[in-house]
Amino acid sequence: MDWINFDVIAREPFLVDILKLVYLHFVPAAVLRQSLYNDDKFMKNKQCLDIYIDALHCHAIEEVKATRPRRPRYQRYSAKENKFLVTFRYRMPMYYEHEEDKWLPLPGCKYPPGQIKKCTSTLTTIYALVKTTDPYDPSEYYAAEVLAHRNQLWEYSCQSNEWKLYVLPTNEPDDLVYLQGTLYVMENKRMWKMETDQWKNCESCAHNCTTSFAFGKYIIRFGASNSKKTFYCSLYDVNKMTYTQIVYKMPKPVIVQKAGVQSVMMIDGSVYNWHKWAKYCISNNEIMDSTSGAAFLIPQDDIPLQQSNRTILLKDKLHYVVGQTVFLPNTEHCNSASVCRNITNLKKKHKILPGDKNIVFVSLVRECFRPID
Repeated sequence: MDWINFDVIAREPFLVDILKLVYLHFVPAAVLRQSLYNDDKFMKNKQCLDIYIDALHCHAIEEVKATRPRRPRYQRYSAKENKFLVTFRYRMPMYYEHEEDKWLPLPGCKYPPGQIKKCTSTLTTIYALVKTTDPYDPSEYYAAEVLAHRNQLWEYSCQSNEWKLYVLPTNEPDDLVYLQGTLYVMENKRMWKMETDQWKNCESCAHNCTTSFAFGKYIIRFGASNSKKTFYCSLYDVNKMTYTQIVYKMPKPVIVQKAGVQSVMMIDGSVYNWHKWAKYCISNNEIMDSTSGAAFLIPQDDIPLQQSNRTILLKDKLHYVVGQTVFLPNTEHCNSASVCRNITNLKKKHKILPGDKNIVFVSLVRECFRPID
C-alpha cells in the first residue's frame, strides 16, 4: 500500500491486479487487519474487499484445524494408507504418526513375547529375534528345548495380529535377513535358510561376522578376520549359493533401504550405492576403499547441515533414516515445515540411531490402533 500511496493517481488503477499476484493468505491475519482494514481506498473497492475477506477466511480455517480435537488414529485409518513405521524399542509396539509428528503406542497390537533384539520384515510379516523374559508353558507352543534358546525366532502376522514361534537351527542366533521370499538366520560365520518349513545349511563365511544386510541377490556380511587385523565384507549370492570375499578398507558402514527397492551404504556422512559398488569390486577384483567407491557416491550437497545425521538425498527427495529404513514422508497431510522433526525421538533420552535393527515398515490392520476393551 505504501507503493500505491506514493502516487495514488497513477498507481491506484493497478491495485486490484497487484493484489491478485500477492499471496495474502501467507501474510499473518494481524498484519492484514493493521495494514488494510483502515485504508479507505482499499476497503471501498469491492474487488479489493473480496480479496481481503478471502484471505481472512483462509486464516480462520487454519485456526479451526489447529484447535479442533483430533480423532483417534483408528477412526482416521484408511485401507489405502495403512503402511506405517513400527518400532519394538520398548515392549509395547509403537508407530510413527505423520500428522502429529510423534511415536504413539499401538494398543490393539499383540505384544511380542519378549524383548526384540533384531527384526526384518515383508510388508505383512515381521520376523524377530526375541530375548524372552517371561516364563512360558512349553506345551503351549513347542517342545521345551525350543524355549531353552537364548534368542528365539518369532513371526508376527500383520493381518491376523498374532505371534508364532519357530524352531531354530542354532542355540545362539545373532542376526537375520529376508531376501527373495526366503528367511535367513545367522550365527557368526554360519547361516541357514528356511525352505518349506525346514532349515537348510548354507555355505559358511570365511571370517567372523557381526552384521548382515540384504538387497538384490546379495547378502552382504561384515566382520574381521581371525587375526582381527583386516576388516572384510563377504557377499553371498543367493542364486549361486556361494560367497565372494572383498577386502574392505573403510570405516564401519550402516546400510539402509527403502521398502526393498533401493539400498544405500552410509559411511561417515557419505552415501554410496553399495550394490553397484560391490558388483564392480567383484568383477574387477578391486578393494572396497575410497578410491573405488568414488564412482558410486550419491551427492548429498543440498541437505541442511542440521539434518545431515538423519537424512539422505535420493532422487532429489529428502528421505529420513530411521534405523535401517529409509522413509519418504508424505507431506500432503502434514505441515512440511515441521514434518518428521521427531521421527527419531521416542522419548527424551531415547533415540533411534541409524542402523538400529528393530524398526520395520509394514501394513497394519485397523484392530492394532483400537484400544482393547
